[in-house]
Amino acid sequence: MNILKLISPVNNNFPSIENFDSKTEFSRMTKIHKVITVVATGAITLATLGLATTSYFHKLVGRFRKLELAQQNTTHSATKINALADFTSVTTPAIDTKPSSAHLPPNKPLPPPPVPVVKQQTPVPAPQSPPAPVIKQQTPALKPPAVSEPKQAPKPVRKPASDYNKVESDFWEDQFRNEKLHRFLEMAAINGGDDHQAVAARVIDHYIKFKEEQNPTFAITASHRSSLIQSVRAQLLSNEHPKHEPVQKPSQNGQFEADVSNFLGLPDGRQLIVYSTVGDGSCAIHALLGRPDDHGQYRTDAAKQRNDLSDWLEQKQREKQLPESVRGILEDYFINFDLSTTATFRNTAQSQYDRYRAEFDKVSPKQEKGKAGPPMSPKQLQEREAIVNAFINDPVVFKAYLTDLRNTNRYMLQEEVQLAAEYFKKHVILYQPYPNGGEVGILDLNASAPGEPVHVWYNGGNHYEHATVV
Repeated sequence: MNILKLISPVNNNFPSIENFDSKTEFSRMTKIHKVITVVATGAITLATLGLATTSYFHKLVGRFRKLELAQQNTTHSATKINALADFTSVTTPAIDTKPSSAHLPPNKPLPPPPVPVVKQQTPVPAPQSPPAPVIKQQTPALKPPAVSEPKQAPKPVRKPASDYNKVESDFWEDQFRNEKLHRFLEMAAINGGDDHQAVAARVIDHYIKFKEEQNPTFAITASHRSSLIQSVRAQLLSNEHPKHEPVQKPSQNGQFEADVSNFLGLPDGRQLIVYSTVGDGSCAIHALLGRPDDHGQYRTDAAKQRNDLSDWLEQKQREKQLPESVRGILEDYFINFDLSTTATFRNTAQSQYDRYRAEFDKVSPKQEKGKAGPPMSPKQLQEREAIVNAFINDPVVFKAYLTDLRNTNRYMLQEEVQLAAEYFKKHVILYQPYPNGGEVGILDLNASAPGEPVHVWYNGGNHYEHATVV
């Protein structure tokens, strides 16, 4: 097993657990997972002089335990769909302000009126005035005591942090550690176009909303928001396709040489030489299948290659053998429809999504803001999974996806790079940087393919380039 796959933050095919007791969960792991965890932790301890031992031991135990629990209890699809509890509608229970009968004194009966007293009169010869009438005393009615309104918990006070460096550090740490935020930033960079300021503002506003839902006391000042937007804008600009001047290159025996764009050190001491590759939205295909052209860039017929790949997936769908990675992409489209999809896909599949989403919400339990929703019954889980599967298999939805994939200007997802490696029978070794500037991460794709591996460098944003290792 490739240990780097387990600890790489960009490998979304592995589960993760955040809050748990490492020692307790380690004792519950299978024997083989315990051995792998101990060996990997020891290697990381030596490599980092003990600085990263605790965090990576915690991370490895968490991912192994979630993988084991997922295999025992449910399918990968059902587990992923359960993450949708964050997207269910929020309702707040009404507060009954009617005073309870338990707070009222018991009703006391009114006392009977006093019996009038009649005095005996001694007869006299002369008439006398009649006696004064007896006035009945009225007992005042009892009034119930005033009942105070039920006390509500005081609202938490939002206090913005004063140190901007801490605010910016927390933002990049959050988007690196949280899969949802990381995915949003990636898709915003892909689908945002050239208006980097607007894209950055959308990313930060989404982040603020996310943090407010997670922490009722979170707040951020207007100046810190503006500074974060500029930080994200600078990151988006740094990840743009490199500008390449089209300079004619002389050929050597009918072959052209590509320009070198970067040199990178690898963990094993070797060097990765990165070559200039056409950046037109199909850079992954150019890096995977291209050859140096007369302008010093790796290039191939991307339109033909993407059409061939799309035709293959269409055939697989007709044969009911759609690769799991494609199902995973369309699941993500359903979960994060407004964030993960291109405008072209949304324009075609919007009505289908609205219909399936309405059915999905009907069988989803309601939850209060900031609180976990009630547990779902097996029937609810089955109904939710059936609705998502219906969305994935909908002919309109799948056709919209293939139309998107055929577009040579549309950036390819990492899952689609692996699909291309499988279809074109290429063993691909993918190199990519960690966001915190650490070592280069390595992913081995389609290792069973024949022939020499193809080395590809991914800049962590939106560009792939052909590479070699020396």
